[in-house]
Amino acid sequence: MRVTITTVGKRFYDGEAYALIAPGSEGEMTILSEHQPLVSRLKKGTLRVLKTKDAQPEEFPIEQGLLETAKEHVTVLL
Repeated sequence: MRVTITTVGKRFYDGEAYALIAPGSEGEMTILSEHQPLVSRLKKGTLRVLKTKDAQPEEFPIEQGLLETAKEHVTVLL
């Protein structure tokens, strides 16, 4: 799936990933390929992008944000 992590002026990540682990407002969530459509607020924590199933995650500390999923794309607005 494609993951985009961005602000109005900067892209932090834009590429393929096996999974995205995010600090949702109701708790941590893991997004995989073909996830049901979802919009969620994010709270302070760390976004973790796994490029492959066994890879070490690339981490992005965040204060807050908004996550939206589609079948093969996840967008995180910070």
